[in-house]
Amino acid sequence: MALREMQAVLARLYTDKDFRRRFFDDPNTVCSGFVLTPGELGDLSRVKRTQVERFARTLVRKREEQVREIIPGVSAALSTCFSQNFGSYCEECPSAAEPIADAASFIQFLSRLSIDAPGYLPDLIGAERYRLELLMDVELEAAPWDGTLDATSRPRLSRSVRVAEFQYDIERIYDTLICGDPPTDRKDPCTILIGKVRGTNIVKFRRLNAATALMVGLCDGDHPVEVIMREVAGSLGLGPGDLETFGLEAARFLGDLARANLMVFVWDR
Repeated sequence: MALREMQAVLARLYTDKDFRRRFFDDPNTVCSGFVLTPGELGDLSRVKRTQVERFARTLVRKREEQVREIIPGVSAALSTCFSQNFGSYCEECPSAAEPIADAASFIQFLSRLSIDAPGYLPDLIGAERYRLELLMDVELEAAPWDGTLDATSRPRLSRSVRVAEFQYDIERIYDTLICGDPPTDRKDPCTILIGKVRGTNIVKFRRLNAATALMVGLCDGDHPVEVIMREVAGSLGLGPGDLETFGLEAARFLGDLARANLMVFVWDR
């Protein structure tokens, strides 16, 4: 018990800035909530503040490095402001979770801030939130698609995909940031499909054109393939002579999504 109490005090000292400040101002009062012997309290009171502060900074840096690796796009976008914002986040959330959960919590923290530039940052933060949701979803993947697809099949998106509207082309911006280049801060409203690659921890962004976005939006498990294709063909103004070619292309697209674990098909209600 005593060892656990000592470890609990030290953990708070190293990770909680406010607790650390109060401890060094009045260790007896701060430690009154812990079950410690006079000797243990004496040992703690002799801990040097400079050593504790140095080790605490080391822990924050390590925590920051782990989070940067998980959200490289946001890290690049914030540049030198990343450390400042992460330091503020650590003061609000001193206890570190697993790195990916820590990254998700930091993204939530950033979403509450008013950061003026770059203009695409709110969209990037939103896209990163979806990406982390997919990485943290431990549900087993859907069974591999057996290749069956007909006019009555009702496709729906799997748990491994999100579709969202953005004011900026997040696919282009994310790829540009990862390459180390500054993206253009110009609005370009679009629909982005965010999907986790089967059997990996890789999440990719794909911009959809208007027709494809409509098709994906109709893949809700309620609309059969024949209805989806008819709706999309109508939106494109296709004539009878184009329908066969369009149908083959649409079926190929749906099949690609199914093979990537991003789409499942429903036959029985």
